[in-house]
Amino acid sequence: MDSTLNLVVNLYKPSGPTSFSMVHSVKKMLGVKKAGHIGTLDPMAEGVLPICLNQSTRIIQFLGPLSKHYQCTMTLGSVTD
Repeated sequence: MDSTLNLVVNLYKPSGPTSFSMVHSVKKMLGVKKAGHIGTLDPMAEGVLPICLNQSTRIIQFLGPLSKHYQCTMTLGSVTD
């Protein structure tokens, strides 16, 4: 693709890869030169990772400070080996 692809992709990031590696994969897959993510998800977290492409990276500075919300499920009182 060419550099006229200026948009924000809401990508599902599974648990494991880093936010940076997800951006690298999107850049390679779409053939764009410039890309960046809004905020960072912890490597063990999964969820939506907004990725800005080309000229849309200019909005990262305005959207980056937005808050994130985490949800978890845990079991209390169980014993494992």
